[in-house]
Amino acid sequence: MKADLFVYLSYFIQVPMTIPEALTLIERKIKDRKICNGIGIVKEKILEGKPVSESFVHIVHVVGGDSTVISMIKSAEKSGDFNNGFLRIAEYIEKKAEVRRKLVESITYPTLIFLFSICMSYAIVSFIFPKILPIFSSMKVDVPYATKLILLCTGFVEGNILVILLMSVLVIYVVKYVYGEYVAVREYIQSMFLKVPVLATFIFSNYSLHISRSLEVLLKSESSLADAMNNVLQDLKYIPIQKDMHIMCEMISQGVTLSTALQATRYFKHTPWVELSMVGEATGRLDASLSYLSKIYTEDISKLHRRISKWVEPVLMFCIAGVVLFVSLSVIQPMYSIVEHVSP
Repeated sequence: MKADLFVYLSYFIQVPMTIPEALTLIERKIKDRKICNGIGIVKEKILEGKPVSESFVHIVHVVGGDSTVISMIKSAEKSGDFNNGFLRIAEYIEKKAEVRRKLVESITYPTLIFLFSICMSYAIVSFIFPKILPIFSSMKVDVPYATKLILLCTGFVEGNILVILLMSVLVIYVVKYVYGEYVAVREYIQSMFLKVPVLATFIFSNYSLHISRSLEVLLKSESSLADAMNNVLQDLKYIPIQKDMHIMCEMISQGVTLSTALQATRYFKHTPWVELSMVGEATGRLDASLSYLSKIYTEDISKLHRRISKWVEPVLMFCIAGVVLFVSLSVIQPMYSIVEHVSP
């Protein structure tokens, strides 16, 4: 696992051992070439006298980290407590990877089933139809409309495969370019996603989990709330959520509490964020409240994954069954017509 780098660092520096010495030992244990190359650069920078946090910039993204990890290293560097700092970083990266793994698992199975059904339907149309079509023609049997439609579509695809591929690549490129270059377009699309019930819950829960977990670990690393908020803002790419975070950062920098700043946002004001932030501010344990928030959103995401899996699989199977049935009938119906034609 990519988080092992920081786990090993935490163990080795307790020996005691310097960070470059620990990195040398870790480099021998880890087989991933990208991580090993990053370790080499980090060692070189530290030996040149660069700060540890500045040196680790060259490897953080390789091991699944972000600017939150850099801030945690800065806090550990300031306090001198690299042991606990590296352990917190390892835990943060592991939890982040776990969320990503659950997301991949939830979409892998339905995707494989869908691709298998497409391949099976294409095989029937491409290899079976061409063999039985001459029989229909020789016996002057009327081909059903379903069969004609499939043959027409198949013939069009096979006759224009290069044009279709080029057009598909062009459309993907244009869509990607417009989405990437025009902020207004990207913001509009992302805002529309936040209006779709299930999708909106999924997106907001994922970002809330990331934000609450990042703020929690940064506050435990003795960062100020304003610095932690600004640090998390740097990693956000989803514009509607980013705008809400920007509002909160500005208000907190002016001395406003987190709970008050949350109520001025569009997407956070009617969520558990406000109540738990109030509790954390009243008890002086905002990091504990953020920990509860991350647990809430972790559970919400797990429930959503289970719900999606529960409904997507039967719906997908129903659609696949419909496609396969349509293709099968397109093959079987002409066969019945042949039998009727041959029968005296």
